Amino acid sequence: MAEYGFAATCSPGGAGKWRADYSSSLRGADVVILPDNDAPGKDHVNRVAKALHGKAKRVRILTLPDLPAKGDVFDWLEAGHGAQELAALAEAAPDYDAADVEPKEILSPDWLEMCLRDDRGQPIPNVANVLLALRADPAYSGKFAYNQMVCLPYLAQPLGPQAEPFTPRPITDEDVTHVQERLQIAGLRRVSSEIMHQAVRCVAVERAYHPVRDYLNGLQWDKIPRLDTWLTDYLGAEMSEYHAGIGRMFLIAMVARIFKPGCKADYMMVLEGEQGAKKSTACAILGGEWYSDGMPDLKTGKDVQMHLRGKWLLEIAELSALGKAENEMLKHFITRTTERFRPPFGRCEVIEPRQCLFVGTTNKSVYLSDETGGRRYWPVKIGEISIDDLAADRDQILAEAVHAFRHGAQWWPDASFEKLFIKPEQEARFEQDEWEGLISNHLIGRNKVTIQQVAHDCLFFENKKIGVADQRRIAKIMERLGWKRGNRGHGGVRFWETSR
Repeated sequence: MAEYGFAATCSPGGAGKWRADYSSSLRGADVVILPDNDAPGKDHVNRVAKALHGKAKRVRILTLPDLPAKGDVFDWLEAGHGAQELAALAEAAPDYDAADVEPKEILSPDWLEMCLRDDRGQPIPNVANVLLALRADPAYSGKFAYNQMVCLPYLAQPLGPQAEPFTPRPITDEDVTHVQERLQIAGLRRVSSEIMHQAVRCVAVERAYHPVRDYLNGLQWDKIPRLDTWLTDYLGAEMSEYHAGIGRMFLIAMVARIFKPGCKADYMMVLEGEQGAKKSTACAILGGEWYSDGMPDLKTGKDVQMHLRGKWLLEIAELSALGKAENEMLKHFITRTTERFRPPFGRCEVIEPRQCLFVGTTNKSVYLSDETGGRRYWPVKIGEISIDDLAADRDQILAEAVHAFRHGAQWWPDASFEKLFIKPEQEARFEQDEWEGLISNHLIGRNKVTIQQVAHDCLFFENKKIGVADQRRIAKIMERLGWKRGNRGHGGVRFWETSR
């Protein structure tokens, strides 16, 4: 700042580490405080101003216009603003008035008279009394709520004056300390931080809300059908009964997971398209602020479970790059309906029904290697994606999905649809084993064989023992060709029989 002609300093360690001697060093100075444009900066600026009040000659808080999110004065200057503009804004900034932001002494509020008291007649600093205060004091009415999508207590309204428009956010330690300070001034002198956190969370849970459910409930469908054609109209897929069916079921499943968390929805749509085809952008539009493309490695366990909180649609990118073991893990992962784990620093295990769906993306046309896991995927070959149209119609697409859900539409395929439409699409994406063609030709005209017969007569395993891995490989191919394991015959040999 010196090169711009200003004498400046900062708060080492952040505003929460501001020490009394820092204020003494600025005694008699004309101080302008420039907070960073983020929640900690806005929360802490008044604490620093309060510490300087009465020591500095003059204290002003300047919130810089056009400051980017999480930006500071240096970002502002680098964006093209100059020293003269900064000096003019500082001169115009109003003086800090402690009376506007400092807690007032509350003389015997109504709730204080109702508090549990000790033998000396003093209010006991326990959970019951803090809950009484938070529920009865108008200063805290509607301040705390519990976000059921994120599974966290939220600050629903600001606790004090805000220079910028307030957006609900997770409760911070500083928020709890702010309330603790006011209650101590009011009469609960020795209330602890632990008790405050317990009480604030309890009051928040009493006012639970669900932002996605509220969003969906607020939609009004215009009665124009889009569910059956959205994959074609917005993502460029060919018009077909298959695309109409899976497109409809996928969106209804998204809605179902919000209104019925943990409901069975164990299929994953896979968008196939060239690199740069805007597949991820389309997913981001569909999921909105509850979309994620940064899911941790499935092996990390609790990290993945924590990441699912607050997510409605999660993209699993580059599906074709997954190995066999990763595909097997993914198969089991996407079919789970509930997460059960103990959060970091949590005392109790939590059980959280899933509220999300998964969508895969790939630039390959052949990427399935395991038939059992592959049946969980709904492949969609996309064309040109209409990003602007999708964004414009997203609310109406989801409004129709809500309407369909409320009228009993199912979000899973029946056996007939799966056999006629889904399975052929999946089979076209399988990486074919080089033995499959040989075995397929060998089985023509036969209705019963053994693995050993196929190995010897077709693959010419004449002079060596058939290993377990080879037996499994042959069995997998025969299953894909429509053959089934039969009963054991004479000598305990198991026969395979055609099911076609």
